[in-house]
Amino acid sequence: MVAVLAPLLLAAPATDTYGKSESALIGIFYDLKQTDDRKPTNVDHDLYAKVIDQFLSQGWDENVLNHYYRVSRSMFTTQVFIPPMNADNAPTTFHVEKAAKPTRWLIHYKGQVSPPEAGTYRFVGAGDDVMAIAVNGKTELVNNRIDVPLTLTTWKSSEPDGMTVSSEKLRSGDWFDADPDHPIDLDIIFGDNPGYGFHCEVMIQKKGEYYNTDSQGHLILPVFQLAPYDTPPGDPKYAATFQKNGPIWKCHQ
Repeated sequence: MVAVLAPLLLAAPATDTYGKSESALIGIFYDLKQTDDRKPTNVDHDLYAKVIDQFLSQGWDENVLNHYYRVSRSMFTTQVFIPPMNADNAPTTFHVEKAAKPTRWLIHYKGQVSPPEAGTYRFVGAGDDVMAIAVNGKTELVNNRIDVPLTLTTWKSSEPDGMTVSSEKLRSGDWFDADPDHPIDLDIIFGDNPGYGFHCEVMIQKKGEYYNTDSQGHLILPVFQLAPYDTPPGDPKYAATFQKNGPIWKCHQ
């Protein structure tokens, strides 16, 4: 069964706790404006960045987030490729639109995955207002808006940014080795601070693989996928250009 997190939120296959896919990342929604017992926190526009900064700088320690309201109903997805859209869609997809306003939220997807063939890979992605990826607990990619400053997080890209996606640019992560017999622990976070619009795109690149380029010379990479899915192209003025029929990774449950 192919999983999709509501077509309005993700151009991706996903489902909820009651229809779990056998090959999918588990997703957890956090509302940083509320404590776990639903009382207001002091997390404002500035503190939103500080919470995420602390989470990343402390090695993706979920204890940092456990103080905040965590939606009990998990979601599952086989890719994270969200075109620019209204931030209201995030709490709606997790069925908490009445409990969590669409500001200062964070979604954490995680699972064990392996590639179809051995090689050296890296993730490439963009996000508004923030996105980050870790492999085996080590941060491999961070892409955040300048108004969500991460001062404690030391990760920096070693290469220039790529094509523009909405108001952000695709960023290349660090290379890592992976093979079918040794699954990696994969963590992906993304979130939005003020509300309004957001997006998040996660793509994959294999070292030594040939990829076509766009008119500006940027590589056209495949969406990172755990199941086949015909990802819609999105609005060409804002959405990322991607390669169709890319490699399918495996998720281990």
